[in-house]
Amino acid sequence: MTDSGMEQTIIETAERLFVERGYALTSTTDIAREVGCNQSLINYYFRSKEKLFQAIFEKNAIIFFSLVKEPLEKNIPFLEKIRILAESHFQILLQHAKVPFFILNEIGTNPKQMEAIKSIAKQSLHAIIPVLEHELAVEIAEGRVRNTTLFDILLSMASLNLGVFLFPPILENIMDLGDADVRSLLQQRGKEHARILVTSLLP
Repeated sequence: MTDSGMEQTIIETAERLFVERGYALTSTTDIAREVGCNQSLINYYFRSKEKLFQAIFEKNAIIFFSLVKEPLEKNIPFLEKIRILAESHFQILLQHAKVPFFILNEIGTNPKQMEAIKSIAKQSLHAIIPVLEHELAVEIAEGRVRNTTLFDILLSMASLNLGVFLFPPILENIMDLGDADVRSLLQQRGKEHARILVTSLLP
């Protein structure tokens, strides 16, 4: 295996283990065993477990805050933009269903990660906030949307979309559902969350 191939294998294996087990319960020995290399090779590429984890955490934090920006560039009604943003955000999370639990768990166990989260959130939201705030103000003035703030809209969207991905372990273990059953249940939620969000904005 080439150096680049080995490095990528280490990253992919480490990401899977960190996301499944968390930082505290994953060691470089575990990663090396799964990869089939020695522990010193991991340190050679990434210097330490902390540096390897941080790169993986930040990559997943970007997914956590991902929003599709194309709707903002279209000449469509404000509420339609919100609907598309909510649905697309849900679909991104559905493709990475373990990310919300991973991010929230790591923030809870290591508050220092909030600095990385803050930076990534600002980068993700920087391009969309001015556009949406302006359009929201117009919609409220025209009476098409109730008096609210963009912060409240985005917080509602995040609460709806992120919250549901904290339930799979409960559904799998308590309700004895398989992965396919859980995924089917989750798949139905995206459009419903968007509908709830848009309906809540009507005057």
